[in-house]
Amino acid sequence: MVDVAGIVASVVLAVLDVGKCFGRQFMYLYNHNKTNFDKLKKEVGVLKDAREEVKGEVDAAEKNVEKIKQC
Repeated sequence: MVDVAGIVASVVLAVLDVGKCFGRQFMYLYNHNKTNFDKLKKEVGVLKDAREEVKGEVDAAEKNVEKIKQC
């Protein structure tokens, strides 16, 4: 009976140790991805602003009957 209790205790401690390690890794990945997502959202905003600026320039050029260069 004592041997079984020792084995169970060893398994439980091993599982808890793995869980603790996994928890830290998961939080690292979660926080890392959140930071990247925030940066991506900011860059999307910058690109949207640039798109609107270019659209305005194209509209102004079309009103002046200028030729628009296609990219």
